[in-house]
Amino acid sequence: MRPTNEGYRFLIGTFLIGLAALNTGNNLLYLIFGLMLSILAISYAMLRINLSGLTMSIDMSREVYAGQSAALLITVRNSKRRFDSYSLRVALPKGLAGAGFIKHVPAAGQSSEHVEVVFRRRGVYRYGDFVITTSYPFIFFTRSIKVRMEGEVVVYPQLMEVDMAALSAVGRGQNMSLRTGRSEELLRIRQYREGDDTKSIHWKASARTGRLMVKEFAETEPRAVMIVLDDTGEFSLIAFEKAVSYAASLAVALAGQGYYVGLHTSGRTVKYGNERQHLVKILDELALVKESPSVGALPVDIAQDGMVVLVSKSLRSPLLAGGLETDMVIDASAL
Repeated sequence: MRPTNEGYRFLIGTFLIGLAALNTGNNLLYLIFGLMLSILAISYAMLRINLSGLTMSIDMSREVYAGQSAALLITVRNSKRRFDSYSLRVALPKGLAGAGFIKHVPAAGQSSEHVEVVFRRRGVYRYGDFVITTSYPFIFFTRSIKVRMEGEVVVYPQLMEVDMAALSAVGRGQNMSLRTGRSEELLRIRQYREGDDTKSIHWKASARTGRLMVKEFAETEPRAVMIVLDDTGEFSLIAFEKAVSYAASLAVALAGQGYYVGLHTSGRTVKYGNERQHLVKILDELALVKESPSVGALPVDIAQDGMVVLVSKSLRSPLLAGGLETDMVIDASAL
């Protein structure tokens, strides 16, 4: 328990009144002194009761991106059967700016409050210690309890603006349409990818090749992009973080337009997909990716049925020097 500024003044006043009562023997001063001591005792007791029996939970169910405001739902539960709790301020752990304020938690009930938080960097944040503080009822003292919250939140890279018009204009001589086609004109037959409509399977070609093959029509030609992130070579934190942010932004933009999106880094390759869970898998990878001094082996089929976009830390990327064939190179150092 710690006195507030008002509490210090009240304590000094109580001391002076008590001293005056002792020196003068005035009954009125003794009465006032007794009332002030009673207020201090009630304040101490109510502070302890107000914070007893409290538990807390937190929820952040939506995707969180660095640099963007996110809503953290704080729920405080009161297990006391007879006493309500009032004026609770919830301070967030280190690394999270902001605090929540809950006016009232009923006995044997709960109250919730949304707190706007901003994560400055991508990565994994562990919740840690939350602190619940109250000065109820007389604001002369404050008392705090520490609540340890287990769990973590994955913060995705900061999103940037992506020029989709420039992306759709390039390719291997293909029209990378952003719309789902309905043409009956057969364009080609290609290998089946996860998420393809099973009605488009070409059974004769599948039987001949021993692999599932699908028919692709003129307006539904491949809308697949493999994003290759340059995380190799000389370390350059600023350029690398820009590259990661652009790769994440590109993945989100492409997925929103119906593309099949894949991701390749030196440590892992996420194959093509266009479902929401697949995008989350790519963002999870980009939230944790780090620079590496070595160049990982590129898969043989990295460019199969789609474009390859290299998001590079610079135009001196070891991937370009190693002969990677790309349809587009994004120089993150110039962003």
